[in-house]
Amino acid sequence: MEYRKADQADLSAVLALIQDTIRAIYPRYYPQGCVDYFLNWHSQERVSAAIEAGQVHILLDGGELVGTGSQEGDRITRVFVLPERQGRGYGRYILDRLEEAVAADYDTVQLDASLPAVHLYERRGYHTVEHQSEETESGCVLVWDVMEKRPREDRIMDQNTLFFFNQEPEAIPLYEVFEERLLAELEGVIIQPQKSQITLKNRRVFGAVSFLAARKAKDRPDPYITITLGLDRREGSPRIDQASEPYPGRWTHHIVIGSPEEIDDELMAWVREAYDFAAAKR
Repeated sequence: MEYRKADQADLSAVLALIQDTIRAIYPRYYPQGCVDYFLNWHSQERVSAAIEAGQVHILLDGGELVGTGSQEGDRITRVFVLPERQGRGYGRYILDRLEEAVAADYDTVQLDASLPAVHLYERRGYHTVEHQSEETESGCVLVWDVMEKRPREDRIMDQNTLFFFNQEPEAIPLYEVFEERLLAELEGVIIQPQKSQITLKNRRVFGAVSFLAARKAKDRPDPYITITLGLDRREGSPRIDQASEPYPGRWTHHIVIGSPEEIDDELMAWVREAYDFAAAKR
């Protein structure tokens, strides 16, 4: 992946990404008059001016533009990810980088959240400080939330996680999709980035994320992560790359993940089982 500031040569691609995303997503939440307002607001002139001011950043994967986000002082603005690429961790990666940039100079970060995005920002620790509304020329009432968080509170964790992926940055989107589901579906998960793995705990360790070579090199995807889980039984699914019983009643399973689609309900059911198994130990 490549994350960098946009320049004027990127203008048409950035504008197309923003407009295509608005057309695909916003009609689910807003009437057409409001959708048109957003399209007009994110005009070529405004996006060009923001690029000229050095505010716009873009994320490319395999040379393809997949997302964009902007920083204006202590505010994050204009965060969009291609609809067909959403749910793969790109948006989170962009926000991580923007929040780091804000945290270098400010104690808080603010943003305006449209209806489709409020719940996503809440899961990142943002809280609403103000509800705003505006009636457009078409008579549509546009509503949004002004949200805020203190990025310094979770900045160390972000830095440690990024350091873990220093040699394999292409695997970050895979991890972020997994982490997003993990935190959304299980309460009280402690995530501890370490030198050789990211440890997952509740009362006790129930799993880990690493680059363990649990599959032969010729068969391993690139990029990949390996999810390790401890269960009280041996799971017989062919998706399990390795399983061993280090001591009676405790089976360690290694699962190699090479795509966001593999972070599915079946995998998360095993994660919950490992979580519950660890929590029940005395």
